[in-house]
Amino acid sequence: MKNFGYTLIELMVGVSILAIFSVVALLQFRTFGEDKILTSAANDVQSFIRTAQTNASTGVLCTGNGGASWSVVINTNQINMDHLCSYGDPPVTFTPPNNLKLPPNIIINSMVSPFCQSVYPQMGGALTLIYAPITGGVTFETQEQCIKDGVNLTITLVNTKTSTSKDVIIDKGGAVDVK
Repeated sequence: MKNFGYTLIELMVGVSILAIFSVVALLQFRTFGEDKILTSAANDVQSFIRTAQTNASTGVLCTGNGGASWSVVINTNQINMDHLCSYGDPPVTFTPPNNLKLPPNIIINSMVSPFCQSVYPQMGGALTLIYAPITGGVTFETQEQCIKDGVNLTITLVNTKTSTSKDVIIDKGGAVDVK
C-alpha cells in the first residue's frame, strides 16, 4: 500500500522557506517606501525652486507690484524652505504664505559647490537663491564666498532612516535637476 502525503519534516522545511522569503519581501517593501518618500521630497524641492524661477521670469506680481525678484530661502534647520518676493528701490521684501517643509526623516545634509564641500549646515546663515525678474537668472546669496562664486549648487537630501540620498542640482543657467 502506498502512502500519499508529506512528512512533518517536509512541511516544516516548506514553511521555513516561505517565512524567509516573506521576511526578505517585507524588508524590501519598507526600503522601497522610504526611497519613494526621498524621491518625492527631492521632486518637491525641485518644484519649489522652479516656482520661484517661473514667478520671476514671467513677472508674477508681488503684492500687486510687478518686476519682482523671487527667492528661495533654505533655512539652516535642514528641513524648511521659504519663498520671498522683493520689489522696488530700495527693495521691499514680502514673504508669501507658501513654504516647504521636508517630510519626517528627510533632511538637507549638504550643499556643495564646485569650489567648496559640505559647508551646510555649518555655514553662518541661510542660503538664498535669488531669481532675477524677466531673465530668471539665479544668484546664490550666502556668507560663503565659495558658493557665491560657483556655477552650480548641489543640495543633497538624505533619508535618516536608510542613509540613501538624492541630489538637487541648481545651475546658474537656470536648470534645476534631480539625480
